[in-house]
Amino acid sequence: MDRLPKVSETKYRDSIIASARNFGWLCYFTWNAWHSPAGFPDLCLCHPELKRLVFAELKLDGKEPTEKQNEWLQGLAKVDGIEVYIWHLPADLDEIAEVLTGLKVKVH
Repeated sequence: MDRLPKVSETKYRDSIIASARNFGWLCYFTWNAWHSPAGFPDLCLCHPELKRLVFAELKLDGKEPTEKQNEWLQGLAKVDGIEVYIWHLPADLDEIAEVLTGLKVKVH
């Protein structure tokens, strides 16, 4: 059985950002978190026309967020109007596409 080459979280992130920009999203990620507080989500995506703000934590399949990451994600999820996702890669690529194209909006 042939195995697909392993893709890094960084490669997935870069691909998600490129796709998001194609659909009109403004994208932020911390390039170097060396002096940043622990746990802040990997991506902040804003779509001014759709009036959406998304925070996403990216994890390769089989990995889970740390305690500090969960603290941030849970805190952000309590704010009205903010969508918060944990995207496992590559398992959640369909959901990512739905969010970026506006077909899925997380309501809490």
